[in-house]
Amino acid sequence: MFILIIVILIILLILLLLLGIRLFRWTLKSQRRIQGLLIILVASGIGMGIHHFFFKNMRFIQSEVYPNLYLVKYPDKDYSVVEDAIKEKIKEHLSSEYKTGKPLSYTGEKAIYFYELGGMTFGFLGEAGTGYFIDHEEDLGGFVSEELGMYQDYRLAEFYYEPCPRDNSLVCGEINFFKEGEHVKVDKLEDLNSVHIATQNLLDLTQKTNYAIKFPFHGVLDTEAVAKYYPEILNEFDSIGNFFAQRIPLSHDRAGILSLLQRTDYHTDYFLYTHDQDFKAIDFFYVGKAMDFDQGKSVTIAYELNTDSSISFHKVLWGPVLQNREETIDTLSHETILLRVNQSGKLEYTISNQTLAIEKLIEAYKTKNETQFLKQFPADFQQFMAYFGGNTKSNQANPLYEESYEYIVYFFDLLPQDKYRKFESKLIGIAANGVWQEDGVNYFQNSAMEYIKRNNSYPLIDELPSKKAKSVLFFLFDGPHPQFDADFSSHLSSAKKEILEELFESGWYDDKENPAPIDYEKPISYELADFENREHYFIRDIDLNQDHILDKLVSAASYQGDELYLFLKNGDAYEFVLKTINFSEDGGNQIVDVQPGQGGFVIKTAFPDRGVLEAYHPISFEDNSWILTHTVYRTQSSNQKDAFLNICDVKQGLNLKDSHFIK
Repeated sequence: MFILIIVILIILLILLLLLGIRLFRWTLKSQRRIQGLLIILVASGIGMGIHHFFFKNMRFIQSEVYPNLYLVKYPDKDYSVVEDAIKEKIKEHLSSEYKTGKPLSYTGEKAIYFYELGGMTFGFLGEAGTGYFIDHEEDLGGFVSEELGMYQDYRLAEFYYEPCPRDNSLVCGEINFFKEGEHVKVDKLEDLNSVHIATQNLLDLTQKTNYAIKFPFHGVLDTEAVAKYYPEILNEFDSIGNFFAQRIPLSHDRAGILSLLQRTDYHTDYFLYTHDQDFKAIDFFYVGKAMDFDQGKSVTIAYELNTDSSISFHKVLWGPVLQNREETIDTLSHETILLRVNQSGKLEYTISNQTLAIEKLIEAYKTKNETQFLKQFPADFQQFMAYFGGNTKSNQANPLYEESYEYIVYFFDLLPQDKYRKFESKLIGIAANGVWQEDGVNYFQNSAMEYIKRNNSYPLIDELPSKKAKSVLFFLFDGPHPQFDADFSSHLSSAKKEILEELFESGWYDDKENPAPIDYEKPISYELADFENREHYFIRDIDLNQDHILDKLVSAASYQGDELYLFLKNGDAYEFVLKTINFSEDGGNQIVDVQPGQGGFVIKTAFPDRGVLEAYHPISFEDNSWILTHTVYRTQSSNQKDAFLNICDVKQGLNLKDSHFIK
């Protein structure tokens, strides 16, 4: 796909070049054209010069998300001018009312950051540039990440500050200046007024932390600094790579200074380190490796600070998964590492991952701890496969493959109990995005179908959004030769029943293997109860077949579809006779009402906006069929007092039983 785009761009470039050559030759054929071209070129040059010298002035843009982040547009070529402007902006920032806002990743709050506006690249995985952070939060995970640390070459300055020692009402700090990402100088600003500091009343300075202070083992590090402050790291890798360290602020860090060290070459390795007040390493922990797609998989690592001063690292593995027989990128596994710094500065941790969850499930099954078993049972199809499925790539069984039958039996034995009905969501979660496979998946599919039928749990599907309901129904009926279940379908709401019908018409259709996925010799029927007390439908009592007995007409409500169902009264029951349309249109007229009419009924639709744009569709019962005899359109020329009404009567003569009405 990418190569095709490149080829198309090259072709467009060649065409533009040929067009330019032809235009240039055409211009040279006339003296007037040449003069006109010269005038345009001179005017353009003057305009560009005026813009460059008078409108391309340096200015600061404050982020709407991170108030302590400023982006500098058109920085002056004289770097000393940029430095002076940054100092003035710092003073202005501190002396004015400002919100603390969200903290940038891996940073403390008592700092102000300055970056040049730029860095945007184009392409399939192009970077958004520093301008992204004007009105967007950092995105630390997913297929494409955006974090400020990616744009080190655009870093201009960082100002770290805290209350001055001799006067706590003032601010003192240190500015680190950068040029093209390289540290060039350090400067100090002292005795600055800060409205924010005064308003906060220093938050009890006796307990303040010093995490805003710049330490020598933070920032971009050379090999000498790494060897000094992060011992043994260089021995772990074949190549040196690039090192960058940032402080993780803790509310109480007297026991140790916590730092996140990142080593980057083709991938990024993350380490946690603690240092004492003399900058000597106390302890370290290897978090893991983050990488873009390598052999079809990607790993993202992000962390968050918890209120109890612990740190949670989330390591997510992404890769291709099948959803409705289509390959897409989704989560393969999610590992959470919870770390704490103890009083000695040592790192204590616990890891919550899939392996531990399986062990808990096995233990709950062995001890017959029902609640714990249901809690640990897989909640989605990917997790179900990781426990009970076969690994097609390695051609090996996953941990509980051999025991899948007994675990699934136990799950469905517990589920019908009232106290465990809340775990029915796991049935739906596994079915969503699932596909048929042999053994455990096949047995779960059969068990799920039987559970829904036996316990009349069709509302589990009826109450789902259409997209998710389609995915669940796909799984429940998927297989080598899907078979339509008319009884199951009859218990679904009309909307979900239609989704199931569409799946059998297109989802599994195959001329060779499944030439007739639905037995159309047995027409699909509907029950009036499917529509009663449903907010997306309305029901009218109308004599549909002119036998002087009131029947039932059901229509989808405005913006809820175009379905229309007819039920004739037969004794004490109502029999379904026809499904057709109510003439609602996407982006056009919507159903207003259905009322009795001569020989049958009239469907009224209208455009839901100002003015008059209405349509009336009289339906007449003739020769055991319902015929659209004609359509009357009423439109108003304008909303003025002297506006006139246009009426147009179009003859139709169309049988509502014709198949094109419901396609």
